[in-house]
This record gives sequence, C-alpha cells and structure tokens, in this order.
Amino acid sequence: MGFNYGEVPFGLRDVKLTPINANGSYGSPVDLYSSQDFQFTINQTSQKLRGDDSNTAVAGTIDGISWSIGAGGISLSALAVILGVNPVSSGTTPNRTSVIRSKNSDTRPYFRVDGRSIGSEAGGSLIITLFKCRCTGKIGPFELKDGSFIITKLEGEGVDDDIHGLFDLFTQETDAEINVR
Repeated sequence: MGFNYGEVPFGLRDVKLTPINANGSYGSPVDLYSSQDFQFTINQTSQKLRGDDSNTAVAGTIDGISWSIGAGGISLSALAVILGVNPVSSGTTPNRTSVIRSKNSDTRPYFRVDGRSIGSEAGGSLIITLFKCRCTGKIGPFELKDGSFIITKLEGEGVDDDIHGLFDLFTQETDAEINVR
C-alpha cells in the first residue's frame, strides 16, 4: 500500500502569520517571506498510578503546543503581527523609512500560523495550522555578520482557541495556496 496525497511532505513552501482581532476574527494574513523551518510539538501531562509494585494505570492530557519558525531576513510586517505593534512608515521614494518599535509594556498578541509543504509522493500538499499562538520564547537573534544574511528565529506556545482546537493537519490532493478559512 502506497502513500496518500500530502502524506510525504517535502520542504517548506510557505508560512503565513495571521493576526487574531479582539472579537476573535482573523485579520489579513502576512507572508513570512523566505521561510526556512516551521515545527511544532504537542505538549502533554501524564501520570502513572503505581500500586502492588507495578504501574496499574496511566493517563495523559494534551496541554498545548510549542512551536518554532525560522526565516531569512527580517519581515517588519511579520514582526508587527508577532509583537502586536504597527510599523510606522514615512517619506516618499527614494527616501522611505519604516520603523518597528517595541516596549517592555507592550502586550504580545495571539496570532495564527499556517505552514505548507508539497507532497513528494502521490502529489498534493500538507498544511499545518496552529490556531492560537503567542510568541513566548526568543525572537531573534538579529545578527549582522560579514558574508551572512540575517536568519530570524521565533519560539512560542499555542493553546486551544475554543473554536477549532489546537491545530489542523490538512492534506489536499491538489496543491494550492494557504487559505485562511
């Protein structure tokens, strides 16, 4: 028996970050250009019941997810979604400027993450959706280095959004762009 469409994903074709508005609706997705890696782990809490010199029962529950993303360069639009700030742009070509400014007192928002990989066997693609994420770990490093591009790394956690759950693993027979649904 062979693989079904989307079950053998290869590479990372696209990552989108989507702000979650105060009313729970989604804002406009932002493309994380030059995305290099996207991963998540399911976090569990478990307990064993011991008695009579052995394990007599075991139980576990999913607590949430941990995730990380890496991308080449710095996308101010993506950082705005993650940090919950608005980039300030001014000037006209060829003298335009854009600034992201963040303070200790800024509250980090929740956002949605979608990643897409094309299927290497049987075609199609796999889309991973994390419905309610917050950047709770490191953002960076923002390292300027001779002969190198900046690689931005992000780490965080995700929780159940009370509508869709924690995550979806979505396979599609015909590869298509991410659609924030």
